[in-house]
Amino acid sequence: MFVWNEYKIKWFEKAAHLTDFYEGIARKCNERDLLNKSSNVLDVGCGLGYLSVALSPYVNSVTALDISEEAIGFLNKKCSEQGTSNIKPITCDWKKHKPEKRYDIVFICYCGGFGTEEFFKLARLSRKYVVGIIPTSSFGDNFGISRFFKPVKAHMKRENLSSVSDFLEQNNIVFDNIEHNCEFGQPIDSMEEYKSFMEHYFDIKDDDLLKKHSEACLKKKGKAYYLPNIKRSNIIIVENGLCSDNYKAFQ
Repeated sequence: MFVWNEYKIKWFEKAAHLTDFYEGIARKCNERDLLNKSSNVLDVGCGLGYLSVALSPYVNSVTALDISEEAIGFLNKKCSEQGTSNIKPITCDWKKHKPEKRYDIVFICYCGGFGTEEFFKLARLSRKYVVGIIPTSSFGDNFGISRFFKPVKAHMKRENLSSVSDFLEQNNIVFDNIEHNCEFGQPIDSMEEYKSFMEHYFDIKDDDLLKKHSEACLKKKGKAYYLPNIKRSNIIIVENGLCSDNYKAFQ
C-alpha cells in the first residue's frame, strides 16, 4: 500500500509543478461535456489533490477524500494559499464515506479498485459518471528502469487497462476510453537524492545498476538533474444509463 511521507510529498510536488498531467485530464473531461459549473464531484484517493485542483475551475464543488492525514494536510494548505474555496478535503476511507446525496461524477486516479468489485461501490456514490484514470500497463517503462531492473511485485500487481477492460466487459459494462500520455518526470537535486528516490519508489539499491541507469537516463539540468518519464494512462468513463447493466451498476 502506498504511504505518503515527507520524502514522497517533496518529490511529487516537485514533479507536479512541471507537468500538465492533471490539467490535461480535466480538460479532456470538459471537452467531453462531463463537467459543468453545477457539477458536484468526488475525488477518491485524492493524494496531494492535484486532480482536485485541476477540476475545480470547471465545477461547482470537489470533495477530495484520502486516508492520509499528511496528504489532506498538504491539500488544505494548498487551497488556503491559492484561495481555492470550492474544494473540501476530508481525511477518510472512501469506502466509509456516506454523503447526504450522490455526486454527479466520481473520479478515481491511480488508486486501484476500478477493475474490481469495488467499482460498484464507486458507482453507487455517483448519479451520472464514474471516471477512472489508470496506467496503460502495470509497469511499462517508468523512468526507463525496465531496461535495467526487473519490475517490483507491487507494480506487477497494479491494475491496468487490460485488467480493467476485462472486468468491465465481463460485467457487461459499456465504457469509453481516452488515451492520456503526458511527460511526468522527476526533478532531482543531487545523485544522493537520485539514489534515495530509486530506493523509495522501486526498492533499487544496487550501485552498479544505478550507475548504468543514471548514465543512460538521468539528464543534467544546470547544477541539478531531471529523470524523464512519459506517464502512459487511460481515462475510462462509465456513464449511468448508457445500457441496462450500466444502469444496474449505479443502483
